[in-house]
Amino acid sequence: MKRLLLWGAFAAVLATSFGCGDSDSVTGASPNAHGTWAAMMTTTGGTQAPPGTQFTVTFDFVQGGADVVGTYSTQGGATGILTGTISGQTLTFDASQSPPCDGNYDGVGTMNTESTSMSGTYSGSDCFGTLQATFTATKQ
Repeated sequence: MKRLLLWGAFAAVLATSFGCGDSDSVTGASPNAHGTWAAMMTTTGGTQAPPGTQFTVTFDFVQGGADVVGTYSTQGGATGILTGTISGQTLTFDASQSPPCDGNYDGVGTMNTESTSMSGTYSGSDCFGTLQATFTATKQ
């Protein structure tokens, strides 16, 4: 049921994003998270992996005003849905990982003024345990 609600939110942001032409639309938002981002994650704590372990994640974001929704996939095959908000240059987000290894993560990232790179932290847990990490991401 939670996944249906998240997909509903994703569809609602898509509908409103392309339906209005003000400065908060997908093409005029500043900062602009809309698009595909390639991220490098570095583990800093938790039980999933030793500190310093690195892995890649791809994010696909849609932005409508301050609201951001999207999907993510890791190099290990985990996927999920992300919802968040932007205030200033800061993206605060919640990520819900899909089965077979359900999980939840919270994070915060800061975008540069050109909306081409972002760095931040996140933490949470899934079926493999807890995880704290830093990330750097580049818009593709």
